[in-house]
Amino acid sequence: MRQTERGDPAAPGTHTDARVERTRAVVLAAARNLLLEEGWDAVTHLRVAAASGVARATVYRHWPSCADLLHDVLRREAEMSHSHPSGRLRPDLVAEADALRRQLGTPALAGVLAVLMERSLHDPELARVKRSVMAEISRVLRQCLRDGITDGDLPTTLDVNLAVAQLLGPLLYRRLMSAERLNPAVVAAVVDSFLSSPALAPTRS
Repeated sequence: MRQTERGDPAAPGTHTDARVERTRAVVLAAARNLLLEEGWDAVTHLRVAAASGVARATVYRHWPSCADLLHDVLRREAEMSHSHPSGRLRPDLVAEADALRRQLGTPALAGVLAVLMERSLHDPELARVKRSVMAEISRVLRQCLRDGITDGDLPTTLDVNLAVAQLLGPLLYRRLMSAERLNPAVVAAVVDSFLSSPALAPTRS
């Protein structure tokens, strides 16, 4: 019988799914710490295995490339930051945009996103990671906009992709390009600017 490696979730006589989930959580937590404390290039299979106590072969098995590791770390970070929509358009847009503001308030994380955007221009694998991460970052906001259309608070002709760019674009630009410190007042101003657009005028009483 193959000897079970330290951190290998394939040990006999265990609940494999639960062990896999625990192993993945430990590895992703270690990768996140390395990413935020030491930067992009610290997230290697060797460093993550050493930091997590999980066998390097196991890390490779779950994440064949470093881009796969970065993808899951950043997706998980985005998933955990979302707000919980209440069904009221403006408060929901403000709450979700503010969730992004708080994420961008972590200098290390903002730096990681900036590096991802730059490197994705030249690396197809990282371009895939960026698309997936941005899809998760905007997921709840898109749902709020679609709900607003369904409820009659937004016009049925609304371009959701353009609306997301109008809401998140200013925050990403001001934090990542201009290195500004964002605050809740900035978020509220961005949302109010979007909602006061002439294109949305028919929806307002």
